[in-house]
Order: sequence, then C-alpha cells, then structure tokens
Amino acid sequence: MIVIFKNNANPEQVKQLCAGFEAQGLKIHNSEGEHTHLIGLIGDTSSVDIDLVRANDFVEDVKRVSEPAPRAWSFCARPAPPPGCPSSPRS
Repeated sequence: MIVIFKNNANPEQVKQLCAGFEAQGLKIHNSEGEHTHLIGLIGDTSSVDIDLVRANDFVEDVKRVSEPAPRAWSFCARPAPPPGCPSSPRS
C-alpha cells in the first residue's frame, strides 16, 4: 500500500500516522522527494481501512498495489528440484 501526502503535510502528523501503522505490525518505507512525500507500507495491509487513512486532511491519496505476498511468492519459496529430476528445468 502507498500513502501519498499533500505538499503541506505536517511532519508530526505524518509521524503519528506512521506510528499507528507500525503498531499494526507494518514496516514503513519512507520516500521524500522535492515535490512529493510518500510512504510504502510493507506487510499484510488487508486490515488497513483506506477510507479512514484518506480521511486525514494531510493525505492526498492511498493506493493498494498488490495481492498479499504469500500467494504471489508461493512458487518462489519452493526449493529447486535436484538436477536430473523430470520436473527440473535444468535436466
């Protein structure tokens, strides 16, 4: 999930919002540029209420960006089959 802040966002309000996300077990990736400040939330954001986050007057927009990671990464987490195995791409 990505939270985009308005240009005039109060840093203390942003800090408090981030603390709330961290209390939910999420990690924060902060990105502050010349014209845009946003955070990426890392973890299971399915319980985050987008409308509640958007209701903050210092938030410009909120976007969900992907399916939950375990489903998307289930194939990648499997060990590679040994060489010579019929299902191995290396055989």
